[in-house]
Amino acid sequence: MGTTSQDLTWVELEGHGWQREGPRGTRAMFNEAHRLLLYNEDENNIVYDPAIGDLPFLETQNNIFAYEAPADCWLVKGVLVDRDQSFDSEDIRREDIIIAGIEYYRVLNVKTMQSKQGQLARLMFVSFNPGDTEEIFKLLYYRMPIQILSDNIQHEMPGTTDEDYLIPATVKLMEGIGHGNIIEARQYITRELKPQFQIEADRGEQGVSKFCVKRAF
Repeated sequence: MGTTSQDLTWVELEGHGWQREGPRGTRAMFNEAHRLLLYNEDENNIVYDPAIGDLPFLETQNNIFAYEAPADCWLVKGVLVDRDQSFDSEDIRREDIIIAGIEYYRVLNVKTMQSKQGQLARLMFVSFNPGDTEEIFKLLYYRMPIQILSDNIQHEMPGTTDEDYLIPATVKLMEGIGHGNIIEARQYITRELKPQFQIEADRGEQGVSKFCVKRAF
């Protein structure tokens, strides 16, 4: 795995006339390729609170229904509660869900909105007052990849995937700009490179059962 600066140096060897900054800036293309590869609803992108070894809590207030997600969130996948958690309200709707082998209930009375430019991801309880709580509701959300705005910000590609996917994706974007087919370049990254990268990135234990049930047919 190379550093951001090392990878950008390799990229510039492939793109004559491209430099770190400016209209033909390699870092901007590097950052966009990084974003395209890592923005994903993936087990690796679920955020956990290391202080409790579980999903982070969402503090709520009585008769307050709308909440902003944490700054690193691009998508709230769900609001969960522990299976042994009891509720006095009859308005709550829920279903079973298992994350990393842990059983929860997912609260169905929730609407979510992805993050936008200048706006955090949001969620709203619908027809259900969450009440004053600190350690009842847990957020299942996917974090957004880091923005690479300088050579000192290290990319988040694991292992050698920067060499195998990030550098080629960056070069592909540069070629797309040079040849006037940037849309095709982005599609190649998302449809060809990204699925291959995800297979590499998902190696290891993700808390997903690997037990196969043998069927009679």
